[in-house]
Amino acid sequence: MNEKIEWGLTALGRSGETSIDINESISGPDIYEIEISKANWYLRFRIANTDVAIGLLSFLKNNKSQEFQIGLFSNMGVFINWDIEFSDRLFISISGQLEALSYTISGVNEINELIIALEQVVEDLQ
Repeated sequence: MNEKIEWGLTALGRSGETSIDINESISGPDIYEIEISKANWYLRFRIANTDVAIGLLSFLKNNKSQEFQIGLFSNMGVFINWDIEFSDRLFISISGQLEALSYTISGVNEINELIIALEQVVEDLQ
């Protein structure tokens, strides 16, 4: 029988219409999830550990590599990708063998909100 997982907020960041929460299981094995929320959507998925937030922040600030795997949604990878056409647009995508879903974050303000919220998360984790 599956036990219900209880969660506790480990870190949070807010900027404009962007929110990022990292939650940790407080019952059972150590499990971490991140929730990224914008005005019109939110996405919550598993991450390996809280160091993912540091890696994601580095990815966003350096803008040098094209893709970074953030975590897993069910058995599908969750990736963040810089757009190859516009430098102020990125995608958070969930992809599996037969399925794919993508969320778009575009514009300097939207990306800056994401970075600021993530900086707050990283600060909470230290």
